[in-house]
Amino acid sequence: MHALVLIYAIGFSVLVGVPLVVAPIAWARALGWRAPDQPELAIYFARCLGGVVVAIAIVAGATASDPRGQEIMLDVICAALAAMTVVHALGWIRKQQPRSEDLETFGYAALFALTMYVRFA
Repeated sequence: MHALVLIYAIGFSVLVGVPLVVAPIAWARALGWRAPDQPELAIYFARCLGGVVVAIAIVAGATASDPRGQEIMLDVICAALAAMTVVHALGWIRKQQPRSEDLETFGYAALFALTMYVRFA
């Protein structure tokens, strides 16, 4: 479990959290989103989300060597992955997002299943 928590902590920080905090519009364009005419609100929300991702990753890294901390972090990660699966599925159903985001639905669902397996195995 220790390694999985560290992988989540580092991976989500590098791939999602930091890019959202540092360059949210460039990150969105790389995933196929069109930039809004007035991106201030999108930038604000993206930076907020990126900050939350980085904060969770920091706590995950700090608790990775503690068995009880690992359980709690895996519960948090499961909840986040479940939420991301639902959010991406709704965007897909409503045709409100680029194809790359549609395909991420499967990735989040798979990570959720893997995390549940590790957490309760």
